[in-house]
Amino acid sequence: MAKNNLQSAICNLQSKAFTIVELLVAMGLLVMLLTLSGLVFSTTVEAHRKAGASIDVSRNLRAITEQLSADFRGLRKDAPLAVWFNAVDTNGDTVPDTHYDTIHFFADGDFQATQSPIPNKMIYGNIARIYYGHANSQAAVADFATQQILARRCHILTADNQLFMAQPIPILGSPPVYINFTNPVNFNFALENYYEHDTISLNEWLNVLNFSTANADHFLKTVMFDPAAADGNISRPFVDIAAANGLWNLFSQGVLEMQIQWAYTVRDLDRDGSGNTPILPTDTDYFTGVRWWPSTNPDGLGVCKSDFDTMKGGFPIYAANRYQFGAYFGMNVTPGDNWFGSRSIIKRGWTQTLPGWTGCFRSDFYPRALKFTFVLKDSNGIFAGGKTFTHIVYLDN
Repeated sequence: MAKNNLQSAICNLQSKAFTIVELLVAMGLLVMLLTLSGLVFSTTVEAHRKAGASIDVSRNLRAITEQLSADFRGLRKDAPLAVWFNAVDTNGDTVPDTHYDTIHFFADGDFQATQSPIPNKMIYGNIARIYYGHANSQAAVADFATQQILARRCHILTADNQLFMAQPIPILGSPPVYINFTNPVNFNFALENYYEHDTISLNEWLNVLNFSTANADHFLKTVMFDPAAADGNISRPFVDIAAANGLWNLFSQGVLEMQIQWAYTVRDLDRDGSGNTPILPTDTDYFTGVRWWPSTNPDGLGVCKSDFDTMKGGFPIYAANRYQFGAYFGMNVTPGDNWFGSRSIIKRGWTQTLPGWTGCFRSDFYPRALKFTFVLKDSNGIFAGGKTFTHIVYLDN
């Protein structure tokens, strides 16, 4: 009897032990399943957030590229085109790695303003001068790098007599006196950022800008970059979202960078600076395909000298940030030391693989295409460092 009781007790203990083990196993499985479920949920939420951020960025990119393409479709090559290259070396390795470039050009199209100096007056026209670039938050404060707002500033050229009587911009007189253009009262930074129209024609703009170096210089300082100011970038548009100032210039938020480059081939270069001497296949500097200017690595092999290095020192008062310079097409004058005609850029000491070569762009050179490189972030900061995209606009049409 005692033996049977002992065996029964042992069996009960074994049964309870198995029950505890099974319970522990079950609890372990439950913890594992909960952990996996949490991971799956977390991954799903993260994927959902990234998908939403990608849609946000893609929407902004599409709006930017479609507007760029539409504006450049009407590009007037008979009018001035100006690009300000504003590269920054952020890590001190003497290689520019961040870009806040700007561009200004004239274009045909169907344009309409958002405001007018005359109540209930619509301003519209079929030609305008257009600016793209990062905006400051207010006048005389160059904080465009932290604002991350891309501006599109559009001035419609109109012959509307009512507008001419209300607010003529710029004031040239009748008959026009082009030398008066340098008078700040006639064309200044405040008017450039407030009104959305000009009351002079494209022909008069061409006459103004080609009349004198002073006129061209005054225009570029007001519209693009002013080297006489403490920070020339205060010439940028200003957009203060909190105060609704300059909202008509707001194009897109979350634009960390914009870089502009133009396409060229070996046929676009002049061998000896005489104007149109071609580079021969037997020359060391001969290359095939398309390159983009300016570039830190023109040939993609690290052999050719950086275009930015060749331009540094061209803007003396900004030696600390020597990767700032401008280029223009369609003006017959020389605005200033920080702005260069297309033929004078490469000639400023650029050498590729042949020591002492002083070639430049051909005298009739005009870009066949422009490449815009954007770094965009989403509105919720999921892609805090931004995503990089490129968009090419062809100018051969």
